[in-house]
Amino acid sequence: MGLDTTHGCWNGPYSSFSVFRTLIAASMGFDLSEMEGFCARGKKWSELPESDIYILLNHSDCDGEISTNETVKLLDAMVDHRDKFINFKGTARNRNGVHCVSQFMIQHYDAWISGLKRAIKLDEKVEFF
Repeated sequence: MGLDTTHGCWNGPYSSFSVFRTLIAASMGFDLSEMEGFCARGKKWSELPESDIYILLNHSDCDGEISTNETVKLLDAMVDHRDKFINFKGTARNRNGVHCVSQFMIQHYDAWISGLKRAIKLDEKVEFF
């Protein structure tokens, strides 16, 4: 059992999705586990520099959708951040351990970009299930 999305953005274990989002956050300079929605009394998203990647980072990991309007914003943000993500040399810690950006995570990042492009082309939302 794991997380699936439409348009091929993600198909895999919840634990890998958690690592994926944790690494994106770390590559942006913050700890996802300290954010509102990830811990009691977490830091508010509005306290961070503005980024449309938060559409993905602050989304439920098991259901819901990313609207057609949000897919365009998220795609632009992910494309803009890709080089920083793939060149991130630090580590990120979550409940599953300490992680670094691997080829596996880069493939998932690129799958999101491809999936968002498909959703935009079809004028469809990305659904999580």
